[in-house]
Amino acid sequence: MELKDVFLFRDVSEDGLKAVEGLLEARRYKAGQVIYRENEKGGSLYIIKSGRVRVYRTGKSMTEVELARLKEGDVFGEMSFLDESPHTATVAALDDTELLVLGRGKFEELVEYSPKTAYLITRNILLVIEAIIRKMNAEYVSLMEYMYVFGK
Repeated sequence: MELKDVFLFRDVSEDGLKAVEGLLEARRYKAGQVIYRENEKGGSLYIIKSGRVRVYRTGKSMTEVELARLKEGDVFGEMSFLDESPHTATVAALDDTELLVLGRGKFEELVEYSPKTAYLITRNILLVIEAIIRKMNAEYVSLMEYMYVFGK
């Protein structure tokens, strides 16, 4: 996987990609290993270089509710990256997985060095979040329609 193949970096110039590559930290996780837990402090953006991860939340009954499975080239941790809020879900490696991690501090360096690159990445993060919200809205409406029809 190359950075230019990742949605977040699709509009970034070759020079911008080189700048970003210099800021990324490679991390490896074994299958089953937790990358971060729900409610832990955020502040990093994670790019899956190889492997797959599972995103889930723990319900009130302590059961795990899977939200997503992500693969090579996918990104996670977007919201916590932007505002450094606690993570809203737990992420664990399904396979042996290699991640590229962009810490918030390193991103701030990019803002100083290449504002245009930082802007393009931020815009694409917001587009990813927008897609997630639109999907959630559609699922919510479907659920409400289902409850209306079968709740009578």
